[in-house]
Amino acid sequence: MWNGVAQMYADMPKWEGQADPGFSSTVWQFIQSATNARRAAGGTIDGPAWMTGAG
Repeated sequence: MWNGVAQMYADMPKWEGQADPGFSSTVWQFIQSATNARRAAGGTIDGPAWMTGAG
């Protein structure tokens, strides 16, 4: 799912005037950078335990 969403938002500049994603391309770039940094540090992007029913 993450890969599909990442690809969709990678095309944000093409949406101008067609859709409002609720945040800018700059915010999306930050999200990608933070995600990549977390993965590089050995972390996951699974989300908090309460979202998975594990906590």
